[in-house]
Amino acid sequence: WALLVAKVCQLYPKRSAASLVCLFFVFLDTWDWQNPVSLNKIQPVAGKKLNMQGHMPIITPAYPQQNSTYNVTQSILWQ
Repeated sequence: WALLVAKVCQLYPKRSAASLVCLFFVFLDTWDWQNPVSLNKIQPVAGKKLNMQGHMPIITPAYPQQNSTYNVTQSILWQ
């Protein structure tokens, strides 16, 4: 959840804390989950493929980047 909050703060840097909370839930509801969420540009690692599998790919910003939600299933995503 922290990575999603950080992404919303990146997208709306001048918003108040209260509006960021609302925007977080709008972001969560409207994001096209076919596209991964990442705080920075996704960097390929030589000889290693980034796991983009799953229904809600959220990529960690630190090297080596990883999908932090690889085990999220369709049933968990919409609960």
